[in-house]
Amino acid sequence: EHKDMFKSGASRSIEYVVFDVIPSEEDFTEAKNTVLTIAENFKNATDIEAFVAANSQEQFDYNYYKESDLQGELANFVFGSSKNDVYGPILNGDVYMMARVSDRRMMPDSIELSRIVLNPTMVQQADSIAELASKGANFAELANKHSVVEGTQGGKIAYNQLPREMAERLFNAKKGEIVKIMDGNALQLIRIDDRMKEQPMVQLGVIIHRIIASDATRAAIRQTADKF
Repeated sequence: EHKDMFKSGASRSIEYVVFDVIPSEEDFTEAKNTVLTIAENFKNATDIEAFVAANSQEQFDYNYYKESDLQGELANFVFGSSKNDVYGPILNGDVYMMARVSDRRMMPDSIELSRIVLNPTMVQQADSIAELASKGANFAELANKHSVVEGTQGGKIAYNQLPREMAERLFNAKKGEIVKIMDGNALQLIRIDDRMKEQPMVQLGVIIHRIIASDATRAAIRQTADKF
């Protein structure tokens, strides 16, 4: 009476083998020679950002790091090296990595700030609000009255969490200073409420070179699969 409840669809039993496409010894040797050449040129590069962009498989990292942000040998090297020294190349599995200090700064790793967010067309109004705040007007009250988002939208924020251009603008701002920044579709008035204690921090140019199977290696693996 219930045959329709027990119908099963067509099925198949499948057997298969996998031929992993991995770099050969020749690929590792060729990659090593390439990386050593890059490392030698890296020492003499005057524009580290451009050199990383041209030679790394990952984008340049604009963030700044304190010693505790980095690991072991890299931290010891970076905070004890001269500017032109190159860390590496280091091979980890099938990935080469090398690094060079791009910039050194004494800076806090974070700041405390308050923000008033306005529509981008409110340029003159922003100047008036900033002037009132600089003369002692209550910043929170100004935010509640004029900001297009609720509250002052601030707090303690790490520099590395800020957009690059905003971090640069706020880098030299003093405690209590109000900075006007156009950020995307918003005009922001940012007051620096506090700057954490300054410490040595570095920006690194990091080159990543992943070893991949060459066309010859892929053809050899495909030939092995065909023979199978």
